[in-house]
Amino acid sequence: MILPIRYKGQTTGYSGHYNSPDRSGFCRWSVGCTLLLSCCFLFFGCSKPKEDFTYDNSHPRYDPSAVRIINTAMYRQVIADYDSLTNFDKTGAPTRFFPGDGLLGRIWEIPKSLFAADEAYITLMGIQDYSAVPVQSRPVSLLIPGANKPKDYYTIWPGGVGQPEVVSIDRDIQASSKRDHFKIRIINLMKSVGALPSPGSTGALEDLNGPITLAYADGTPVSSQTSNISVEQRTSPYIEMPYGTYQFKILSADGREISATTHGVNEDDFEYRRLDPPTSRIVIPSTGGGVTGLTYAPIRTYQPGGVYTIVVAPFPFDYLLTSGSSQFAYQNQFKVIDDVPPPPNFNFARIQCVNALPGNYVDFRINGIPLSDVVRYGQGSGYQIVSANGEYVVEAQNSEGVELARVTHSIQAGQNHSVWLWQDAQGKVRLLPVANDMSTEFYSNRFDDNASVNRLEHTMALSTRHLNLSSDLPYLSYTINNGQDMRQYMTLQVPGAGSFYVEHSDDVMYNLRPGVPIVDLPYARWRVDYGVTFEWMAYRSTPGVTPGFWLDQIPVFRSTDLIARPALYTQVGRPLPAMEPGIFTVAVIGRTAEGASNIEKAKIIAVKHNQ
Repeated sequence: MILPIRYKGQTTGYSGHYNSPDRSGFCRWSVGCTLLLSCCFLFFGCSKPKEDFTYDNSHPRYDPSAVRIINTAMYRQVIADYDSLTNFDKTGAPTRFFPGDGLLGRIWEIPKSLFAADEAYITLMGIQDYSAVPVQSRPVSLLIPGANKPKDYYTIWPGGVGQPEVVSIDRDIQASSKRDHFKIRIINLMKSVGALPSPGSTGALEDLNGPITLAYADGTPVSSQTSNISVEQRTSPYIEMPYGTYQFKILSADGREISATTHGVNEDDFEYRRLDPPTSRIVIPSTGGGVTGLTYAPIRTYQPGGVYTIVVAPFPFDYLLTSGSSQFAYQNQFKVIDDVPPPPNFNFARIQCVNALPGNYVDFRINGIPLSDVVRYGQGSGYQIVSANGEYVVEAQNSEGVELARVTHSIQAGQNHSVWLWQDAQGKVRLLPVANDMSTEFYSNRFDDNASVNRLEHTMALSTRHLNLSSDLPYLSYTINNGQDMRQYMTLQVPGAGSFYVEHSDDVMYNLRPGVPIVDLPYARWRVDYGVTFEWMAYRSTPGVTPGFWLDQIPVFRSTDLIARPALYTQVGRPLPAMEPGIFTVAVIGRTAEGASNIEKAKIIAVKHNQ
């Protein structure tokens, strides 16, 4: 690089000071030149590519085969080709094929790299046995022929009699023939699990070994193809169903409900549930053996394109002893398995219509397609699946074909809407779209600055949204028994983080205006595991006075009125529960004014949104 220098009598492009060419001037120039060269070296040195000093020490992802281990028996260790693939030291350190805690989990897709000459030889060891009298479990070796055929190897708890230690079952990975449907089947891996290791406080363990049936939340069988599946038959065929939110139940041959084992985001932390041995029902917390009338079954959304299996096999549970302490045992319970992880739903949404217009049978049309039947006053229709990410049009017609109301509303993929037909204070018939939250996750309203702590999951809660669809009530408030607030009772609030409980805001149940749904955390969450009955009451209120004046002409709505089909319980000689879980909208509809006819008189209804 040439530096411009300025001598006496000469000018160059350098704009420095005038300097004479003596030694002192040269020294000053030399020092300046050195500094300038240093800056240039630094500048050009910084322009070199920087080294990436980050280091990813995670194990590389492997290419999975089509073969899976469905580990219902909870084996912990895996050996393949005489090499341990898991962490036998139990330190929680990850391994190449088990990057979590180094142990075999609930579902494992066997890597293709373990197949030599299209065979894999795998040994499973070390059952996590919860029984008070642990069974003797030996290593189980599997010779798996072929990596490309979809197949599941179900491990089964070795206690009791009636099943081998491992059962291989073919798996379907093809999506439903209808894009808005999912596929589901049931597998019966029941066995006789034997008696309790110690006497329970409520009695002996019930015998559930036998044929099983897949049912909806009210106990109605889903299909003849998924009914009465015996232990010998083992698997039902897959059936196709419209996507949506379901609380599937598994029934014994005589109609008793079989409990589910753990489900949800915390299932690995809580690998068992506390049950009542003679009935498999939910035990009331902090009691010496009191039970509810409910049997655990998770509520979840089955997505379009998903493929699912519900397997019944022995799983651990906890029960109360006569001394008040607890002990572990095994019982036949069910588990929902994703045969194909459901893809994101980018295309479909669900809509139903509810008739809150007094005295009318109504025909509804969604995007020009009529519902399968007319909807009576105070009832909701079934759901219709629509293409999402756009607008839909709902029309309501009376029995003569006269249009009563029409609405156009937007909907996004995965959303669930109920469109309510009602009449406002000016006498105009309107359609009100309301979005329903079909998830089992919610917020506790406790830790407002930390959503990760605030976010909770309850897979079998009672969730209610409240509406005012009576034009005679400028403000409406709901209470429970005798004007009380449910937030005063810990036995009615869903448990949250630690000792905290979910407390909804005043807006959820107080001073509701006609046709104005609450959109900010609109649900009240109710506990179902205490077996506490209650009733909803309607009050005429004002913004400054709550709950206000009791509307005694509106009959109270009892929690037992949520039970869709009482025969589910009574036909097997069991009492009705205090309520049924699910996702509901509770609404006051009709007229409170004098002169209203019997059919117009206001009442409280509840519409259930899951099936």
